[in-house]
Amino acid sequence: MKLSIIIRTFDRLEYLVRTIASIDEKSGLNRDEYEIIVVDQNSSDGTLQWLQSVKRNGYYPIEIIHLSENIGDGKGMEKGISMAKGKFIAQHDDDIELVTFLYFKRLICLYKKLEEDGRKVCAVGASHRQGFEYDSAPMRFGKKRYPENVFGITEDGTYSFYLIDHTIYIVSWVTASFIFRKAFASRAFGAGMCNSWCGAWWDEGYDNFLCQDINFWHIDSGETGAHVRKQADKFPSYTYVNRHYQSFL
Repeated sequence: MKLSIIIRTFDRLEYLVRTIASIDEKSGLNRDEYEIIVVDQNSSDGTLQWLQSVKRNGYYPIEIIHLSENIGDGKGMEKGISMAKGKFIAQHDDDIELVTFLYFKRLICLYKKLEEDGRKVCAVGASHRQGFEYDSAPMRFGKKRYPENVFGITEDGTYSFYLIDHTIYIVSWVTASFIFRKAFASRAFGAGMCNSWCGAWWDEGYDNFLCQDINFWHIDSGETGAHVRKQADKFPSYTYVNRHYQSFL
């Protein structure tokens, strides 16, 4: 097993169905190369029944953890990790549709290439299709330890250096879909989820990388504007956030 994709969910069946379908379509991995571990935190909208039907009929390689209460994202993530068989773990929100073809295959290849290049890598993540800009509140760039690097990834997932069409940025934390080696799960996620987790590894000298041209579509922020609206309220000076917020009015 190469990759364990962990999704925590609570009463978001409509989003979850689209999320899992996009993984099957665009992960770039065969079904025997990944598993999807869904941590259902006592949903009441039919989520558990749908997951059980999918697993029973073999539609997707799904494992189910059903909890009797909503214990939060961090603890839910740890429940999923305890069941994971993969050498790599993916933290993947329940409202994420993949955009880039060979999405997870490319992230894994990039992770390995960075390690071969001598980087201390914690996590490698993808970017919102909605945009990637330095003044975007969700990105919160940390101090860079070395200059930006440019990589190229061909369609079959192999590498060539210095192709201008693939840019990765070194950040203090990553976004709603990222991968890491299972060994990094030794540190608890806790209430701060990826913010505190990525930040703690960053403080220990490990870098988190965000790929500009490996993209996902954040369904909730893309359709309802909820996430963008919260960011606009919190960071009124961020022109990127407010520009996107205006599109939902």
